[in-house]
Amino acid sequence: MRRSCPSTLPERPRSFVVSSRALNAARTDFRVFLYIIWKHLGLPDPTPRQYEIAHYLQHGPRRKVIMAFRGVGKSWITSAYVLWLLWNDVDVKVLVVSASKERSDAFSIFTKRLLGEVEFLHHLAPDPRRGDRDSNVAFDVRGCTAAHAPSVKSVGITGQIAGSRADYIVGDDVEVPNNSETSTQREKLISRVAELGGAVLTPQANNTHGGCTFLGTYQVEDSLYNALEDRGYTLRIWPAQVPVDAARYQGRLAPGIMDAPPGSACDPDRFDNAELAERQVEYGAAGYALQFMLDTTPGDENKHPLKTGDFIVMDVDDTVAPDRVVWSGAQKHTLEHLPRVGLHGDTFQKPMHVSDAFSEYGFSCMYIDPSGRGKDQTTYAIVKGLNGVLFIPKRGWGAFAGGYDKRTLTALALLAKEHRVNEVVVESNFGDGMWTELFSPVLHETYRLRRDGRLHKGCSLEEENVTGQKELRIIDTLEPVLSAHRIVIDESLVKDITRAKERSLDVDAALKSGFYQMTRLTSDRGCLKYDDWMDALSGAVRKAQDHLGLNPRLQSKKRKADRIDKELKKFVENIRGRQPQKGWHDTL
Repeated sequence: MRRSCPSTLPERPRSFVVSSRALNAARTDFRVFLYIIWKHLGLPDPTPRQYEIAHYLQHGPRRKVIMAFRGVGKSWITSAYVLWLLWNDVDVKVLVVSASKERSDAFSIFTKRLLGEVEFLHHLAPDPRRGDRDSNVAFDVRGCTAAHAPSVKSVGITGQIAGSRADYIVGDDVEVPNNSETSTQREKLISRVAELGGAVLTPQANNTHGGCTFLGTYQVEDSLYNALEDRGYTLRIWPAQVPVDAARYQGRLAPGIMDAPPGSACDPDRFDNAELAERQVEYGAAGYALQFMLDTTPGDENKHPLKTGDFIVMDVDDTVAPDRVVWSGAQKHTLEHLPRVGLHGDTFQKPMHVSDAFSEYGFSCMYIDPSGRGKDQTTYAIVKGLNGVLFIPKRGWGAFAGGYDKRTLTALALLAKEHRVNEVVVESNFGDGMWTELFSPVLHETYRLRRDGRLHKGCSLEEENVTGQKELRIIDTLEPVLSAHRIVIDESLVKDITRAKERSLDVDAALKSGFYQMTRLTSDRGCLKYDDWMDALSGAVRKAQDHLGLNPRLQSKKRKADRIDKELKKFVENIRGRQPQKGWHDTL
């Protein structure tokens, strides 16, 4: 395995003494400094993987996430890095944040203790006589300029962060099972982390060693660390073993990981294959994949069954649709310009084939999930069917902030009319049918209005009362249809939904988004804070189940044969000047 240690590392004598040459080298190369600290602690030489992490700490981007397998020593390395920053610049301010106050305190205590134990760092030890703070959880280094913020301070992620300022922030295991089990907890955690990188971190122009670094291992599939990539952080991964399929990591693997054969230990000096085999038994397949292989994909595939990649995304017309649309999961059919709102590796796909023949829809339904006042939304979904495939048109899936006000009722009625819906179904669980009573006259009046001098046909209105666990009901309805790639969704609608949260002032906008709800839905009761979009979509698909019993390929062939038959009849009629008799084609 390639060893990436620097050439200026001092040789290790029997009685370890740091030479001036080594100290000079350590000023500019943190790996040399790490080697010296390891020797003072009586530890073996840093491993190649530890040197790689050290190099990335010094030379990596300003905002980064270091994902390394449990036990590699990333917290100890970063603690040494904090010392190196202070050694080079006594005015650097460091904030250490962890899931618990005890964890972050342990980091700062270890850092402060090294100031007293490492000889060439003694001059940095706090001096209370000159006014230096000397607490284990907030201390100054000697010689720093007076400031509100201490040189090193530790807090818990749920503690008092507001008002803190720091040049360098260390997030050490901010995600643990207790604060990331549900989507609500994860969103709260993300908002706290966003505060760190926004209000707490000082501007880059004010320092040369600034930045924000998160250290961690995955605890859940829908991890905070993956979400940080959308906020400008660069994620680099050091798994315990060389992965068989590097593509699963989407370019996040640390350089040099794939130099060794697949399946071999990445850091055999710390964990060889025999040790890792024991860990697999101890943690189980799912736990080992998360915390040692740092791969969230296996759990996602089983726990979150609904994926954006199972849709067919294309332009959807209001009145006609292609007789046949064929889905493709190939990379070349991925719509790269659409935001990736799903979990790890989930994308939107365009069709592989669209037939030239088009037909009018044979089914059109609007499903409404009403709400009352407050933060709940009135959601709706419009689906149209042809040849066993469902189509969601422009503005065919959405939500209104209101509940039973006239503005919301009128907007829904106009949508039904615009899309020529012939059936509206309302979930009656809210208000014991009162919402339907309010909506009925608005819908009927809207359909009686003239447009372009012509009267629109009316549509039926009915209620549906649903029972049972909501999460299971939604998954049972949508998973088979999506897995069979029977839902086509309009591309402009996808753009509107994925970008709506960017335009919204609602702090819960991301949680309320339809695709967020869809891709984070599990069979666990109460797994989502909001599930109203999915309730509406599953209701519309449930009403179309009879239509979905058709075979798309056979129906396409039948429509093509019917179309040819109709044209031949017209041709014969024009030639003979009369209506052809039954069985006319047998006489040709």
